[in-house]
Amino acid sequence: MDAGASVLAYFAIAQLIKAIVTYGRDMLEYSKERELFLGELEALAEILSRLKLLVESKSHSSPLDPWIEALQKLDLFQDNAVLGQTLQDIALKLGVPDSDIYTLMVTRSTPSATPSDRSLRRKVFSGARKIKAMSIWALIGKSDMVDLLARVQRMCQMAQIALSAYSAEQLAKMSETVHQHLDLYQQRISAKLDEGLEQIRDQVASLQQESKIEKDDVRVRKFITELHPVDSETKHWSILEQKQNGTCTWLLNHPCYTSWLFSKESVLCLLGQPGSGKSVLCSSVIEALRSTNIIYHYCDFRDQNSTNVKTIFHSLLAQLAKQNSEQWNEKLRQITDSKLNVSQLRLMLDNVVDMIIDDISSRHKQQYVVIDALDECEDFDLLIPCLLRLVSIPQVSLLLSSRQERDIYDLLSDHSIISLMDEGESVLADITTHIARELKDRQKLSRLPSPLKADITTTLTRKADGMFRWVQCQLDSLIYCRTAGAVKDALLNLPKTLYETYERILSSIDAKGPTETHAARRILQWIVGSSTPITLTEISSALQIEVGQPKLNEDLRLFDEEEILSICKSLVICRSGVVSLSHFTVKEFLVQETLAGLNIGHYTMLNSTLHYELSLHCLTYLLLDVFKMGPAPSKELYAERLKEYPFLPCAVIQLPDHLSSAPQNNEEIYSLISRLLLDPTLRHYDSFTQTEQFMSFIGFTSKNYDVLNRDHSYVDIGLSPPWFVAWCRTGWIAQRLLRERPEWLNAEAFSPNWIYGTPLCWAIHMGSWDIVQVILDSGADIDKKSVVCETRFRHSRPSSPLEHAFACRSSGEGVKLLLDRGAKVSFEELSSVVYHAREEFIPLVLERCPLSQLQPHERSEIIVTAVRTGHIGMVQALLDAGCDPNAVDPGSGKGTLQAAIELGTTGVVDVLIRGGASPEALYQFISPDQLDWASSYEWYSQCLSMGPSSSKKLYSAEELQNIHALLVIKLGLPVNVAIVVMDLAEHWANKSVSRNEEISFTQNSEEIPYLRVVAPNGNLRSIVFITSSHDQGYSGEPEVSKGTYQNSHTWFEAAIMRHGEQVGGRRFIQANVHASWQSRTHRNIWNMTRADRDSDMYHWMMSISAGDEIWMLPRAQYPGWVNYVQAAEITICYTEDVVIL
Repeated sequence: MDAGASVLAYFAIAQLIKAIVTYGRDMLEYSKERELFLGELEALAEILSRLKLLVESKSHSSPLDPWIEALQKLDLFQDNAVLGQTLQDIALKLGVPDSDIYTLMVTRSTPSATPSDRSLRRKVFSGARKIKAMSIWALIGKSDMVDLLARVQRMCQMAQIALSAYSAEQLAKMSETVHQHLDLYQQRISAKLDEGLEQIRDQVASLQQESKIEKDDVRVRKFITELHPVDSETKHWSILEQKQNGTCTWLLNHPCYTSWLFSKESVLCLLGQPGSGKSVLCSSVIEALRSTNIIYHYCDFRDQNSTNVKTIFHSLLAQLAKQNSEQWNEKLRQITDSKLNVSQLRLMLDNVVDMIIDDISSRHKQQYVVIDALDECEDFDLLIPCLLRLVSIPQVSLLLSSRQERDIYDLLSDHSIISLMDEGESVLADITTHIARELKDRQKLSRLPSPLKADITTTLTRKADGMFRWVQCQLDSLIYCRTAGAVKDALLNLPKTLYETYERILSSIDAKGPTETHAARRILQWIVGSSTPITLTEISSALQIEVGQPKLNEDLRLFDEEEILSICKSLVICRSGVVSLSHFTVKEFLVQETLAGLNIGHYTMLNSTLHYELSLHCLTYLLLDVFKMGPAPSKELYAERLKEYPFLPCAVIQLPDHLSSAPQNNEEIYSLISRLLLDPTLRHYDSFTQTEQFMSFIGFTSKNYDVLNRDHSYVDIGLSPPWFVAWCRTGWIAQRLLRERPEWLNAEAFSPNWIYGTPLCWAIHMGSWDIVQVILDSGADIDKKSVVCETRFRHSRPSSPLEHAFACRSSGEGVKLLLDRGAKVSFEELSSVVYHAREEFIPLVLERCPLSQLQPHERSEIIVTAVRTGHIGMVQALLDAGCDPNAVDPGSGKGTLQAAIELGTTGVVDVLIRGGASPEALYQFISPDQLDWASSYEWYSQCLSMGPSSSKKLYSAEELQNIHALLVIKLGLPVNVAIVVMDLAEHWANKSVSRNEEISFTQNSEEIPYLRVVAPNGNLRSIVFITSSHDQGYSGEPEVSKGTYQNSHTWFEAAIMRHGEQVGGRRFIQANVHASWQSRTHRNIWNMTRADRDSDMYHWMMSISAGDEIWMLPRAQYPGWVNYVQAAEITICYTEDVVIL
């Protein structure tokens, strides 16, 4: 190559240098040395450009040879020179062969280059595109970096000299000086680079450690939240407040306790009669062991959740995770990495117990476990054996407290027992201390004369019989004595038992007159019969109800709602505004049948009578005249309504519970229901359903709601009356309504924003199988498809009742009921079984709908859907049944392996590959970075080998022209035939748009596209949607669906816009993985040439015309759900006429 050509060649490299610089400037993080390197490259490019202008000007005025010879003496342009070698190194880093570098530069700068030269030029300068896809910094190591920096510095110096020199001699002298300075400069840069890189490493290590700690902490907190534990800590402090200083010390010194404490006995049982202070004793033990490893739980009849066996163990597990967060971080990381579903562990009690045992075993420290009030647990016969399993390892010391009931005693008789009835002196000493403290601290009692206090102490301790609860009730009653004589009379006539104490309290209430009796009876009814916590404010409003009356009785309004506590005395307590019975024995006393024979029999709380009366009160409240005008028209007015009528939410939420327990075929109840539902002149029903819809929407609890701070449409009219058939959960009411309104049988319940399906589907949704029986017996269509919970946010297709049964995770008995009643099984039902991971029903469904009856595309959709659930057993079952492991879903263009890798389910990938899935199917979908998480698995290298090197090529217009020319000229094909061949080979023109910007979208976000592309002229062939996104990382949805696409309420949609108006409906693109912070990249290919011509996708794409905009819309539904979009790309592939050159 001559010198002039060399100069021109290196002028061209300036363009490549600028590309490197541009890319480097876009890097988010780089050291000062990298910035310096880029700066030098940029300077070199500028100098070379100026040299080019100088050369061009000299070529027109004088010969170049003397000047060029002078430049050559600087070794700037020889093959082994600094500049030549350096630029070759950079080119090689970008994938340009050694032998092509000079040819590349010449053809880039020479207009007369041959076609082969131009081909080489296109080939090499596609490196500019490669620059965008790879990081030069990842390719250049530290030593290379130092070397390149030094050489580029030298190049820049020498090029500057060449630019300013006037003679060859001057250039030669300066060259030697430059070489000397560059050696020194290289040493300095190397030292600075070492120092800078070390600082960067330290900073990165520090940030990584901080990030790990924060991430681990979030992981544990999320796990604890998903367990839904009971707040044992708050309960503990409320009980500990009742303990008097100096009491309970006898237990801590008891021989059985010390033996248990020092692991000589693994189980210690504390048994006693009701009201003997067992809970306070347990709280003392917990406080004494606070500095050790202790977990505990209080069963409490006031909180039904606390008496559920699974909740008890979930609470214990949550405490263990909180105590030992570092160890649990590793456990949860292993669960996440193996794609086991934490929620599946949560659903199985044995697994939870095993996790507790494993965790305690791994610590090698003594673990104390305290469980109070076993007798208040609804399934103590299940709870106790599970608790005793914990002591299968020597590290566990278990303390249990309970009443001394026969069934419980039999289960615990083999273990160490402390009976409070045998510890009379110790218990009596504590009772004496308690009485003394009460006489000193309670204002009315503290004013009594000392002799009278002594009488109280002596009398109460003598008759207490070890019952703190009995003593407390007597002290409460003495407060109302106004004279010393009254106190003495009370002491002489003390009740002997707790039940007799409660009887006297109720008799004293009756003695105050019918108004007091009415109020006390109604208060106790609401507390005993309420299915949700009930507040002072709600009870105060409910006391004004008179059955059948259209208005509340203002004469019954309490001046102060705190009077509720005064009316019922020691029978009730109030904590944080919520009213409850003061002790479990109060409820036992009120619900006993023998109470009806006493003079206080009107306080009897027999189940059917109790719920009959409460049903009438709820219905009367809902039919008040104030609600006949319909729902509140605004959020502010709705808030005012709740302030004025605070019992409204309680009346709505409790009504079905009372109706289902009330006597059947009661005309008074049905008359009120008829008025609520069927009176066309009134709008009480709309008011009722507005509140019901509001509570369902926000997850209402009667003691915790704030309508002013909720995102909700308060002007919505509620659901139409057919919905009530299923909602009431009462068979005789449903049967009678359907008999009088047969048109409701197959009608869909609806509201302006919601569709809830037919009564049959909604009953299935609620799990009310007795109502399902009633509806089917009334003649409902068992196969009628309907939409359940379709909203303005997201559309879904109609589904059969059997599909709803699978979707709602109905019991096996419920599914069997529908199948026995003749429900049809088709592709849709099989798809629902698979989508909702109901593996247990696969054999049953395949028996009625074999895979051989399905179309090929349906079988493909089924297996890909199974993969997307992440359920290994489901995938294996379908492969065993004959599904193709290499199937591709025609709707999304996803293959089985692509779906599994996008979700990150290693177990499913392994099952697919062992079942015959070929990694070659990944060639156009998966990039290497999407496989980083799987580097430790056997199949990783096999999948990686099918990565980007084989990726599907997108052709430029010039390349398409060349291909067409080859087919026509070389092969002699007719022009039109060549076009058809290119179409069939998917050699299509393409148009792409992309965006890399993180934006979050909620259900209240404006519906604007994250990305849009204008459809080009030509025949549309495919659209490729690529999204990188995640949701908010948590949810209140069923645990079994987390980590999959099930119940994901963030997603993407596509829309066609023409002149600002939407054409046709929107089409679903992709959902985010449910409750996952991890961003995932999803690729969906909609290919018209492979789609069924009757499919929705084909018709949707056919409706696109040139000039239309295709929008990608991120979506989210429900409060708290957020779609975090990080990047996206849309590529349209199409055919166009080829211009022959």
